[in-house]
Amino acid sequence: MELDLDRAAAQLDGDAQLVLELLAAFLRRAPASFLDYQAALAAGDREAVLRYLHRTVPTLALLARADLAAEARMLYDTVIDAPGPLDPWLPRLHALSPRLAKLLEEAQAQVPR
Repeated sequence: MELDLDRAAAQLDGDAQLVLELLAAFLRRAPASFLDYQAALAAGDREAVLRYLHRTVPTLALLARADLAAEARMLYDTVIDAPGPLDPWLPRLHALSPRLAKLLEEAQAQVPR
């Protein structure tokens, strides 16, 4: 599991309904945004990867397992501080993709359509 709803609820004073509302809001843009992230990785588009991580890291801090949130945050901080191409970080950025895809899948299963 990449989604951690118990952790999210704990951060929101146990408000499970608010967690579901935030999850639904996240899902309104997350699938398309994730596809953009994958395209940016394939193209080596550093700025687009940074934009995605900049928008996604705070949401992961709330909704994801702590280790996934920390990995995404570390990658964002590292890439933004290091000028030049993404090449040195591409393996780790690509490794993040299946975890993000799993999180999206788990989130979609939690929100009624």
